[in-house]
Amino acid sequence: MKRARARALSGAALVGVAAAASACSTGPHTLGGQLRAWATNVGYSENVAQINADLKNLQNGYRERKLLSLRTACEGFSTDASQLYTQLPTPDHQITDELGSALSDFFTASVDCYASTSFQSQKFRQYQHVMTTARTLFSRALSQLGSFGVH
Repeated sequence: MKRARARALSGAALVGVAAAASACSTGPHTLGGQLRAWATNVGYSENVAQINADLKNLQNGYRERKLLSLRTACEGFSTDASQLYTQLPTPDHQITDELGSALSDFFTASVDCYASTSFQSQKFRQYQHVMTTARTLFSRALSQLGSFGVH
């Protein structure tokens, strides 16, 4: 009888310790809180602002039909996309997948852009095609993050 009571008390003590430990754990407990904490820790806002500025520069380079300037912008863009990519995963699997795919596609498109010899080359057409898909994924991932208060 004493052994059974000792086991019961021991089990109760373990449950109490586990409950106390979980109550004392730090960090946000909601997905939104976890995503906002991730964003703050990785410099998400700054990285996204740089990527958006790069996207605008790429559009301007194409509109101005200055291939050398566009290729230079593509080279910098690949670095900026890679920088945010290295900060993955996010606390959400779906957002991580979409953001990761977009950033990976941005990098691939940038390499094609940099390798382009003209606006009519196959590499440049590949760049344009991949960028279209990547922008859609990127916008969707940013929208999902925004719905959790991540900006």
